[in-house]
Amino acid sequence: MILYWLVFLLLSAFAFVESKRVTNNGFLDSSLNPLWFFIIIFLTLFIGLRFQVGGDWGSYELYFDLVSYNDFSEIFDVRHDMGYAALNWIASKLGYSIYLVNFICAFIFTYGLCYLCRSLPRPFLALCVSFPYLITVVAMGYTRQSVAIGLSMIAIIVLTKQRLFIFSFLILLAALFHKTALLLFGLAFLAASKNRFLISIGLLILLYFGYIGFLSESFELFYRFYVLNDYQSEGALVRVSMLLLPSLIFLIWPHRFNLNSFQKQLWIWFARISILLFVMLFVTSASTAIDRLALYFLPIQMIIFSYMPEIFYKKGELNHLIVLAIIGYYSVVLFVWLNFATFSIYWKPYSNYFLNFNG
Repeated sequence: MILYWLVFLLLSAFAFVESKRVTNNGFLDSSLNPLWFFIIIFLTLFIGLRFQVGGDWGSYELYFDLVSYNDFSEIFDVRHDMGYAALNWIASKLGYSIYLVNFICAFIFTYGLCYLCRSLPRPFLALCVSFPYLITVVAMGYTRQSVAIGLSMIAIIVLTKQRLFIFSFLILLAALFHKTALLLFGLAFLAASKNRFLISIGLLILLYFGYIGFLSESFELFYRFYVLNDYQSEGALVRVSMLLLPSLIFLIWPHRFNLNSFQKQLWIWFARISILLFVMLFVTSASTAIDRLALYFLPIQMIIFSYMPEIFYKKGELNHLIVLAIIGYYSVVLFVWLNFATFSIYWKPYSNYFLNFNG
């Protein structure tokens, strides 16, 4: 557990000393400077070269071995997540192992994460917020969906700039790694205040051909396995509850956030859907399906808490107490998960294939 805490404490230190970045009508420069390129490299190595870490490690190794015996044409079977299957197939044919697949997936996720963080007033605080669950559990446990989430984080920032074509392309690409990403198309319609009719027609066409082309069987399997069979996810209530506080803060005080009208509408819908997912846990027993869908809404924590230190005070005032409280809250999240979560044993000790480190 040592390395998890060292990384979290390092991010916390950066979060504590950083100053708020000034927004221009809700927008910030999301370009990556040398420090952030170093962070991407470090997190890619940390996540991508982990050795026998994560609850699905054995399943992914077995999948890699099975795909390596397939012909390339078999990759396009709708039962596969085609992007992930193709990546495994190419790595195996080049003579590499699952570590190359994990490394590439980790890079895509990390780049998307850092791109989102750099678009926020306090990027290091957002990164610190993401570490206990989004990085540690999701990126190191759900490899396929972590790629979809990484691409969706880029897509969300693109959507705030109302670049619908690029947003649609990124979501389709994300769906090649985890088909549930296709559901995020609805965000473009919900957030739109202009041309909603044209946007809805375009999205329906994309959804129709995408569903008929390669998603219908997979969604039917997803529905039967997770919903009809009442497949349960232990800890789903705790994880989905983490979306509740930031969602309520934003819905109560949206006017305090320095966002343009489109951004505000988008995050309002993010908050509403997050609360809806929480409520659905009490009216349906398909907690795993809700848990998996809620992963795409985890960024709302990063968004809201990145703005939190200043929203109740004068513009530009540095509020270390609120920053410290947020860091303290997520340190408790990390402590509870590492010590009390049923499946955290598969993350301990942390081991890295390249560095041969255990901790």
